[in-house]
Amino acid sequence: MNQGARFNAAVRAWDLLSSLPDPTLIVGRDGHVVAANRGAEDAFGYGRDEWAGLPVDELIPTRFRPWHAGLHEEYAADPVARSMGGGLQLVARRKNGTEFPVEVSLAPLRSDGETVVIAAVRDLTTRNVAQETREKDRRCFLERVIMAQDDERRRIARELHDEAGQALASLIVRLRTLQDAPSLGEAKTQATRLRKSLSDTIGGLARLARGLHPSLLDDLGLGPALKRQAADTAEALGIPIHVTIKGLGPRRLPLAVETALYRIAQEALTNVARHARAKRVEISLVRDPSGVRLKVADDGRGMPATGKTGRVRAAPSLGLLSIRERAAALGGAAGVTSVAGQGTTVTVNLPLPARRGVVRPRRRVTRRRSR
Repeated sequence: MNQGARFNAAVRAWDLLSSLPDPTLIVGRDGHVVAANRGAEDAFGYGRDEWAGLPVDELIPTRFRPWHAGLHEEYAADPVARSMGGGLQLVARRKNGTEFPVEVSLAPLRSDGETVVIAAVRDLTTRNVAQETREKDRRCFLERVIMAQDDERRRIARELHDEAGQALASLIVRLRTLQDAPSLGEAKTQATRLRKSLSDTIGGLARLARGLHPSLLDDLGLGPALKRQAADTAEALGIPIHVTIKGLGPRRLPLAVETALYRIAQEALTNVARHARAKRVEISLVRDPSGVRLKVADDGRGMPATGKTGRVRAAPSLGLLSIRERAAALGGAAGVTSVAGQGTTVTVNLPLPARRGVVRPRRRVTRRRSR
């Protein structure tokens, strides 16, 4: 069957293929192109009249042509629908000699005793750029996390040394004074001071521990923990922070989800306190059968360098990277929109199959009374 006959055999399927957005070729058994759609013209730079009879090797960099010849023979012996190169990322060549990464899917088309191959080509240039951007952001995030962890370790070391360490050293001195007290009355006075000093030290250690892990989240759950966090921030900033919670009910979310949402809200409120100069903040947490959504919106001064849609496009801060990474780690997504002079909104969506919610008994909070 000659080249024109092969074209006629394939033209009946071409009406469907021509509408595909990806570059699509029909290739004969002899390795020459029978036809190509508009997407292929745009991707490879060949005109409509240049495709018929074009050796498919012209679309492959010279260094890969021997390897491609082997693939062509292998596929001709067993033509089935599959990806070319076993799912590997391949490289294609344009008419002007430039190269670009692609994925190629192959499918045989049999007609009138002749087999041609439909090759769908997907240009990965945009995907690779996006992936490189994500990897760059991830590396930046990890570097900043390591630096932040080191800073936090130094802060904890200072806290322990300056407060707990010095307080305990002071207790040793006072115990020695108590031991040498000349009378029972003086000993009781010294013991009272010791109790007060020890109580202050315990309080300082408790504050340090709460900063490392939100115990209120374990004790009462996400809803009450968010409300307490909002109340503390509102008191510190002197602005109203309104919290709306829907759909939580008695069933607790998975611990990882609760912790992530709590930390994301905490980070968003920290950004409000540091940068927003807001007069009001709205926090909403909504759970439904499909997932859970958190939104923190302020009416502050907003962020610079945003697109027309308000989506933040500037180099992300550690806080924003942390929010996105926490959401991505649980299979969700986080977005930040901002308009200069009108405020910033942080939105987080996490998937949550209905059966993932679990009933966890709330821990009973006990307080030790001083005697």
